[in-house]
Amino acid sequence: SQRYLKPLYQALIKLIQCEAVIHMDETPFQVLDSRKANGYFWVTRTTKEFSHHQIGVFHYANSRSGQMVGKILGENYPGIIMCDGYNGYSNRLYPRAKFGSCLVHIRREFIRITKLLKPNQRRQTKAWRAIELLSHVFHTENGLKYQSSKEKLALRKEKIKPLLDQFYDYLVKIEHPMGKLRKAIENAQRLRQRVYRIFENGQVPLSNNAVEQTIRPSTLIRKNCLFAK
Repeated sequence: SQRYLKPLYQALIKLIQCEAVIHMDETPFQVLDSRKANGYFWVTRTTKEFSHHQIGVFHYANSRSGQMVGKILGENYPGIIMCDGYNGYSNRLYPRAKFGSCLVHIRREFIRITKLLKPNQRRQTKAWRAIELLSHVFHTENGLKYQSSKEKLALRKEKIKPLLDQFYDYLVKIEHPMGKLRKAIENAQRLRQRVYRIFENGQVPLSNNAVEQTIRPSTLIRKNCLFAK
């Protein structure tokens, strides 16, 4: 593995470091040889659109520390990292990097609220309205026709930005939110600047789904096995 696989891993990492936009995520994994309860698979992936290569790289560590980002990508990676809201993806640690945010994760917080209600009550809630506004964003994005990331960026500014502005304007107008709704709104507002990265580079995706699909085999193994050595 040291002779044949490590050089391949290093070559793939160098290719990923050359990408302007990448995905990153991590998932826990129980390992017997670790002193800690959980180890972690850190997964880095190129974007599905416009990337020079389709690459997914796994890096195992016994830590979820944000310092792992630098160990994998280097301390000075200058591109955009699409990730979730975990605070390990931090500009305090990596001032040169820009972090995007998964819009699916933001929407999921509102969906969890509606699932607690009876079907006939859901459509009357503020959380349902927030979901509807985000659905317009995803639906319009899926209907865009373009040939390059620059064309996609221009179309996003024209068609997607007004819809995303409408979503955030609606959140501001909700008076005195409480409980889970308040947490969902605060989460969306906290990540707003990162969400708007999609208007800086047309290659930035709306969600982190691509890397989560790459992780899925690991999560299936985690469910089907008691542990790994």
